[in-house]
Amino acid sequence: MELVHFSEWTKEDISNMEFLEIREYSCEQTGKKPKTAFYFAYTHIKRPDMREKFHAVERLVDNRLVIEAQMGKIEKNPYVGLIPLWYAQLCKLKYSPVIKLGICYQLCKAAGHAWKAFLKIQEVKTVKKVVLFHDVSGMDNILTQRCNLSGYKTFTLQHGIVNGSFDYNEYKCSHAQHLLLWGAYSKKMAIKCGKPADSIHVVGNINTLLNEPVNPDYKEKQKYFLVCTNGVVCKQNWLRNQELIRMSNAIAKKYDLQYFLKVHPYDTKNRYNQVVDKEYCQQIYDKKTGIEELLGKVRFTICGNSTTFCDSIYQNVPVFRYITESEKSIDVCKGIAFGRVEDYEALCEALESLGKDQAVYMKQLTRVKDVLFEPGDVAEKYIRSLS
Repeated sequence: MELVHFSEWTKEDISNMEFLEIREYSCEQTGKKPKTAFYFAYTHIKRPDMREKFHAVERLVDNRLVIEAQMGKIEKNPYVGLIPLWYAQLCKLKYSPVIKLGICYQLCKAAGHAWKAFLKIQEVKTVKKVVLFHDVSGMDNILTQRCNLSGYKTFTLQHGIVNGSFDYNEYKCSHAQHLLLWGAYSKKMAIKCGKPADSIHVVGNINTLLNEPVNPDYKEKQKYFLVCTNGVVCKQNWLRNQELIRMSNAIAKKYDLQYFLKVHPYDTKNRYNQVVDKEYCQQIYDKKTGIEELLGKVRFTICGNSTTFCDSIYQNVPVFRYITESEKSIDVCKGIAFGRVEDYEALCEALESLGKDQAVYMKQLTRVKDVLFEPGDVAEKYIRSLS
């Protein structure tokens, strides 16, 4: 995912890229002869929510090796010397020298981290399986391919609903031999994107392992609602978030409500200070606050094209995802019409429908929840799939 929108890179962008040094990794071994290695890459280090989910899975396995990225710098990247060779190999691509150099920098960083992690896995001779949080980022993907070549059995977890905005790359570009997915919807999309059915294990939502209570009831009288933005990787994402917030300002005013704004973990909350209506926006939250904490306080959620739609459904909170007509092809829940609104008028209509017959809405929500998330003993299904 490091190369998303790489054609827009500038000299300033590539001058800020980290590739000369490899970050530190901690190693923790449980049991005398660990058979399974769990790897949490530097790619995800700024996501405390991902780290929490990663640990929820690795703790299910008794004999394990846990390799986890830390912030400290540990040594020089041994692949820096290959950058001139890689640059020469890119000569036929119709991109500027700046972009080609940026690609080389990103490849160098990914290769260095993958090399470091692979050495740590090799040190423990009893390891036969390697589990990654997901294997689309460069370092995860290279490590997965290297482990496959070396005879390890590789697994990757589902961290969110795979986004059509990136052409479902988390299925199409995955090299893991086994995918541990949330439910029937993800399985259907993975097969549609070319993954063999026998590589897929439907295990349920990782959130189930976090021991956090699920909201049992719709809070009809709650005065707050939640607004969740998309991640920002290009100007279009920022503009769409602005539309979403302005729509929320209008909804709060129309129905005499207040809202919390939860920005994407890779975004910054200061970006939205001039967009929210401070009369109605109670507070802006960033990655330091988990969405589950906020879902327990709200009547409904308005979100963009993101996994927060599914998070709300999992917590039995009514949710509406803003997907314009032109965005339907990249809808994060493509094929699921439930909860999708195209404009302000459609959102008002949906909210009024919810107010008139909550029982009907919640019955529909439960049906969609069963499609998105495999029910049953989730922990046991993860353990069985990794055994």
